[in-house]
Amino acid sequence: MTLVLIQKELRRNWPTFLMLGLFTWLVVFTIAYRVNADGTGGGAFPGVGWGLLYMMPISGIILGHVLISSEYQAKTQLFLEGLPLPKWRMITWKLLLGFFLACLYAVGSVLIGWLLAMGSEPVTGRFLGILLTSACGWAMFSAGFFFVTGFLGRYRIIIYLTLAITLLLVINSTIPISDFPPYALIANSRFGFEREVWPLFDLKITAAIIIGWIAIAYILGLAKEGSISSMLGEKMSYREKMFIGGAFGIGLMTLSPFLFEEPKGEPFAIPGAIEEDWEGVTVTISSEELNKPVDLEISIAAKLARRLAQARDWLGIPEADFPRVFVVEKSDIEEVERIDWDDVEGENVVLMYAGYRQPEFTEGRLLSWTMSQVLRKNSKDRVTHEDRWWIVCGLEGLWEMEEAEPETIVEREQMAVEAVQKEGLTIESLEGWSLYQDEVEWRSADAVAWMGMRLLQEEKGREVVQKLAKATVTKPFTRKDARAVVWDYSNPVKPAFEAATGESLESFVEKWRNYILSFSKETEEEERE
Repeated sequence: MTLVLIQKELRRNWPTFLMLGLFTWLVVFTIAYRVNADGTGGGAFPGVGWGLLYMMPISGIILGHVLISSEYQAKTQLFLEGLPLPKWRMITWKLLLGFFLACLYAVGSVLIGWLLAMGSEPVTGRFLGILLTSACGWAMFSAGFFFVTGFLGRYRIIIYLTLAITLLLVINSTIPISDFPPYALIANSRFGFEREVWPLFDLKITAAIIIGWIAIAYILGLAKEGSISSMLGEKMSYREKMFIGGAFGIGLMTLSPFLFEEPKGEPFAIPGAIEEDWEGVTVTISSEELNKPVDLEISIAAKLARRLAQARDWLGIPEADFPRVFVVEKSDIEEVERIDWDDVEGENVVLMYAGYRQPEFTEGRLLSWTMSQVLRKNSKDRVTHEDRWWIVCGLEGLWEMEEAEPETIVEREQMAVEAVQKEGLTIESLEGWSLYQDEVEWRSADAVAWMGMRLLQEEKGREVVQKLAKATVTKPFTRKDARAVVWDYSNPVKPAFEAATGESLESFVEKWRNYILSFSKETEEEERE
């Protein structure tokens, strides 16, 4: 009899189940693809999280209506209650079917993210398990909630509208909703970023809430003769619909000034600063104290503008696309490099902070870091993707080491040696560059990238390095839209590297690793012996 009930649901509702799944996966694919275009989204999986955040409640509403509400509205529930089958079993199988379908849609969405991330983001079994568990937890929570509201019939719309307004108020308040389960499972601050730690606490709380939904569903469904559900299953009258719709519209218009704020922005400028222009590159430097002599600011601005123009022309960046550069003195930067930066929204501006009166400061580092921010700005953060950022880090090293002292070069070489001795260097290291930076510390990872570019320049010539850079990290984008993603997927790094250098990236990485290890002190001592 149980099998007959499942077959009945599938025969009656399979087009709905199929279309709902296809629509969910299409929306998740579109959002994940779009988030990639943003460049700061961290890959495809955070986009999957956004898609699941919206689509699982929508799927839950439809599943709750199809499996529960429609039965009472069409009076077919009376037929089911007349069958020689305990009512609790019917509710159980409807619950299980709803949870299975919701988890199926969630698992399919995660697999879509896996396909989009393939070749650009390392996916371990543990990471995939965390993603699948979190997605299924959110899916079951959503399905359980709307399964319960399915028993409330026409009055569930009131709950939906009240919940929507409440969520708008909470989201636009200071309440950190992303810290609370089950929302924490799918929040964009975790989903797709947490690779090692299982969210056990959030999963336990979510499981407890799901059990609570199940208990409430049984209470409503097993009420004597189904009187509560049958009464609530009656269709809402037009007067009721008009009243609820009008009340919701008035409430939304009343609250709208508090829910939505217009973004504010002003043209970026620093009054009284020193400005230098060289062949279309504008550099503005502002000291901490305006009454100080400006000889140092004039010297740094002039030299930086000239070197930025040279780097711009070498990379083939059009003059019109090159952002204005602002350097603000900040002597209290704690980092040993004495350089930092900040984003300026809505303006084609690169804003750098530098403690340029500190002994640790070097103009070469300011040049290299400024150029990396120019590439990031022009590409709308596409170059910060893990499979490309190592190239930018390598270019940084070439620019910085052009005028570096011999002691600095030796120190940087030894940093690279220690990093490779500790974590090695493989294709996976390049594809997961952010993780590699965490493992060896980002300064050492930058040293590894620099030595790779130096090896390529020594073997193939500076023109080959230039060709590789133009093919991978200098593509400008004016907007964060799908065109950037299309270019990214149609111009992967491995084929671009082979086309520019004439050899595969795999074989070069092997030489690269051996090249770095040849600078180890132990190797030098063995060669001398």
